[in-house]
Amino acid sequence: MMCEKVTVMEKVRRERGMTKTDVARKAKIQQGLLGWIESGRFTPYDSQLEKIAAALEWDGDPRELLKGADENV
Repeated sequence: MMCEKVTVMEKVRRERGMTKTDVARKAKIQQGLLGWIESGRFTPYDSQLEKIAAALEWDGDPRELLKGADENV
């Protein structure tokens, strides 16, 4: 059974009790796009990543959100 890698973005979103819809609305991006970014199937533009980081109230480097949750952050 294959297990998909959980990104820091997904971990943070879940810790904050937010759905993909919540984050997408706050970041003003499409929910489907957020899903692709979160799963690692699409690499966002810096501007998109900054909007997502703001929506998640993430204080660190936005690029850290793309790392696997099991990697050192």
